[in-house]
Amino acid sequence: RSAPVTMEAPTPNDDTAVDSGTTSSGDGINPLSEARPPSASATATTGVIGSRSAAAVTLSSIAAASNHHASTIPGLSELLSQKTDTRTKAAKPDLPSMAKLSALISKKIHETPPYLVLSSSSTQMNIEDPKIVDAKDNKYHSSRKLVARSSQIGYRMCRASHGSSSGCFFYEAVVLGLRDETSPKRGQKRKLDNWIVRGRASSERREKNGHLRLGWSTQSASLEAPVGYDQHSYAVRDISGSRIHKSRREDKWGGHEFGAGDVIGCLICVHEVTTPGDDASESHIRFFKNGRAMGSNGTAFTGIAPGTYYPSISCFGSTAVYCNFGPKFLCEPEGLPAKLDPRPASELCPHPFPPEEAAVRVLGSMREGDRKKQDDGIVSSFKELIGLEAKERLAAYTSHNRMYLKEIEEISSIVNIAWQDNRNP
Repeated sequence: RSAPVTMEAPTPNDDTAVDSGTTSSGDGINPLSEARPPSASATATTGVIGSRSAAAVTLSSIAAASNHHASTIPGLSELLSQKTDTRTKAAKPDLPSMAKLSALISKKIHETPPYLVLSSSSTQMNIEDPKIVDAKDNKYHSSRKLVARSSQIGYRMCRASHGSSSGCFFYEAVVLGLRDETSPKRGQKRKLDNWIVRGRASSERREKNGHLRLGWSTQSASLEAPVGYDQHSYAVRDISGSRIHKSRREDKWGGHEFGAGDVIGCLICVHEVTTPGDDASESHIRFFKNGRAMGSNGTAFTGIAPGTYYPSISCFGSTAVYCNFGPKFLCEPEGLPAKLDPRPASELCPHPFPPEEAAVRVLGSMREGDRKKQDDGIVSSFKELIGLEAKERLAAYTSHNRMYLKEIEEISSIVNIAWQDNRNP
């Protein structure tokens, strides 16, 4: 099964170095120089006037292929895009060096990690790495933005880095803290919040209450307001488990109030509308508290508008949540219809390919007509560059999964949920 996947646009990298060096093409002519038209004798030697060398043809095809697979090789794609003449759109005749690509790979892994995270672009919330496992485990120092924490600005929203316009997906949010010092679960809240977010004990007393909304939104939804504020987002809130859309709150739909230590599941099913006759009425959103459905089978919203929806979180006051996008869940949704088989939201982010497979995919997309004219030496060098970046991204993904499993195991013991440690795919 496959589903269209959309990624939030990354922030432009203004500080990325640009390699402006050029080399000559195979026929001894720099294709970017202001050379005079060739003489008749030169034409007879090179063929048709304006024909490109094998090197130029190969590099032009490589630039197009790398751009097409930017999610697989983002660093290499960025460097090659810098080597395209802005006037002629022709690729300059050289590849980036291995050293230059190596220097950029770690930065790209941090900016666009090969796994689902909360996007920190344009949001005014605090997006943090969880501090459950030892930081030394993160050998690649990659971004693992999975904790959403309220800021002092107000009720804001953050979204995940990837979303879906078709299919059924599920994620859950572990409530780390909704500070209410009169709550009977006072000790558990402090322990959970300190362990997950700070990783150490603290005697700090916080009396400020907090609030939380969870759900789904499109990129059109305002990040300056909480989930459910406009027509582009749908939410459930901590008070009474109210459902909210277009700022309209409904308290008695069957929702349940939740607080620190609870695990709230959020499921979306979007039926893609491609023709006027397609029916989007079956598109819906469901919510669960500790695995049990809220309302009737968890269904809070039906007939949701077509679009690409992202997991979305809003925190206010002293509030924080840990986002578990899967593939392992603390509380699997119960009571789902037999035909409903949601996939973990983690699958919204394409998994990185092993080096050999990445090379096959990228090289296989090079223009068919250019393959007969290609420079095999340049193609071989390009394949090595693909392998270098694919290897590093796969290693970062594996490292993330290893830390993720430790985190889920630790969280399950704190919230007293019997989680089955099943590491098989």
